[in-house]
Amino acid sequence: SRTLQAVWDLSDEDLGKVLYEYGKRRIKDKVLEGTITGHEELQFTTANMPSRCPFDPDMIKVLFNVPVEFPVDSESFAVIGKSPGLAGDIIDLRDNINALFHEHFKCQLLLLPQERHLLELFLRCDNREDFGYRVASLGGLAVASNSTDLRSLVSVKENSQSLDVLGAFLRSKFSNEDTSLIMDSLKRFNHLRRMYPVHTDRATGVLEAFQYFGLTYPIRDYRQAWTKLLEAYKTTLQQVLELIKQIKKDD
Repeated sequence: SRTLQAVWDLSDEDLGKVLYEYGKRRIKDKVLEGTITGHEELQFTTANMPSRCPFDPDMIKVLFNVPVEFPVDSESFAVIGKSPGLAGDIIDLRDNINALFHEHFKCQLLLLPQERHLLELFLRCDNREDFGYRVASLGGLAVASNSTDLRSLVSVKENSQSLDVLGAFLRSKFSNEDTSLIMDSLKRFNHLRRMYPVHTDRATGVLEAFQYFGLTYPIRDYRQAWTKLLEAYKTTLQQVLELIKQIKKDD
């Protein structure tokens, strides 16, 4: 953000050097994690960055068309699933959403119920039990919004659930069409996490959620089904991020 550039007291030229250094380090981290994808996006604001620039622009050499190699230990990723890039994208999107949201409202929009939920995004999904636990974690992650702070930003009933509060906030800022796409998806994630082994596949909304996400019941290819759900959640987060980008400073 321009505010952060001013806080760091960087000229446009020096800012380019600092962003280059951040980008190079992010690529290295992604390669070593096994989560590198064709597109990476970072959001830098006063909400998620230190008050002083961590790099000295004069010490940064910007080099192009020069290969950089990072050694990767393949054994470290024996339990990682086929789509680590999707998991990395989801984490980055959540970070970017929270950074921009904090810039406007001084609070986070998305919460992390348990650190384990993020780990589950990366793990392999080979059978029914794996799928059940992965879905439960993803569902918990998808519906964990900051309802406590959101209540101060929108008028809702005192006993409103977290998803209802989030929906009320989004509808107060954006069109019903844009809001419905997001809330319909989150509602289905909430239903899907009720499936076995948390509850039962006969729980209300479970089979409807399978159909909504294009999953065939019963699941035959658990890896493919898990990838579909990760892609669906990523798409939902992208939609949220695009909406947050539309919020103006005086909103």
